[in-house]
Amino acid sequence: AGHGFGPREVLTDDQVKAKAIGYYKHKETGLGKAPSIYQYMNRKYVNVSYKKVDRAIQSLASYQKYQARHVKKPPARQVMVTGKPGEAIDCDLMMFTTDYFAPSRNEGYGGLLVMVDRFSGYIAVDPFKHGQNGHTADVIAHKASQILESGHFPTERNGTIFHDKGSEFLGIFPERMRQLGYKDVIVSLAAGAPSPHAERAVGIIRKLVNIKLTSDGQVPYRGKP
Repeated sequence: AGHGFGPREVLTDDQVKAKAIGYYKHKETGLGKAPSIYQYMNRKYVNVSYKKVDRAIQSLASYQKYQARHVKKPPARQVMVTGKPGEAIDCDLMMFTTDYFAPSRNEGYGGLLVMVDRFSGYIAVDPFKHGQNGHTADVIAHKASQILESGHFPTERNGTIFHDKGSEFLGIFPERMRQLGYKDVIVSLAAGAPSPHAERAVGIIRKLVNIKLTSDGQVPYRGKP
């Protein structure tokens, strides 16, 4: 007992971490992030500190994704301003889900590669199939190269490709972009946190597809034949 809280359970450091993670965005208790979780746990348990709780929450992939999307991104003026076409290109994937876009019902395609030129707003969309033996990154690198070399998409030597940290953009993708003259590949802190232009484009495409499916009276696939 102590500090007017009544009897409290003593936790090990590992137990503190496990419970803090369990309370992250906990619907039943209404807890959100580290400050509220710490206050709640400090009333019930011994050996709880804000530092331990905060470290546990920061270890969560979902929290890191939130940070990359909402906190760690530079101000929009620094991210989005560019002086000419092809200088900055956003790249993102729209993955087909089992609810509506099951590959078995879509000629085997697993998603869309979306590339957006920040200056002109020019957008290129290309469907892709997952590579064999986990080599989807090779497929994405090849598709992106085709778009940039097509002669239609704005390109600029020493330009920059922006994308998230998804596994599809790893492997040979950065090296292939450098071979095409892009001096750097900027990687967001977490998968699912792309640059604003590509994220907006994917959202619009997803909405249009859902509207079309709804108008056709189609229902979610949900894994059924």
